[in-house]
Amino acid sequence: MANLYVSWHRQPWRRAERCVAWLPEPGSTSSPPLPLAPDGVWSLVLQLPRVQRATVALRYYEGLSVAETAAVLGCSSGTVKSNCSRGLASLRRSVEEAARAEDTALAG
Repeated sequence: MANLYVSWHRQPWRRAERCVAWLPEPGSTSSPPLPLAPDGVWSLVLQLPRVQRATVALRYYEGLSVAETAAVLGCSSGTVKSNCSRGLASLRRSVEEAARAEDTALAG
C-alpha cells in the first residue's frame, strides 16, 4: 500500500499541479482574465454554436444535471459533456480575448 501511494505521487501529472485562485487552460501562462459583467458573459454565450449554447445554458444557467440536459436535448450524456467542454473552452478563449482587447485599449 505504501509503494502504491509513493508511486501515485511520482506520476508526472502530480508534478505539474499547482493551487491557484482561477483555472487556466492547460499550457496557458497568461494572467487571470478580468471579470465581465453578467450581460457581457451572456453576449459571449450567444456567440456559441446553437447546440453548445443550449447545452451551456441548460447546464449552468438552468442548473440541470448532465442526465437532465441529455433528456431535454434528446442526446446522450457523453454528447452533453463534450458540448459543455467545447462551449466552455470557447467561452474561456472569448473572455481572454476580451481582456486582451481591454488591456490594449487601456494601454493605448
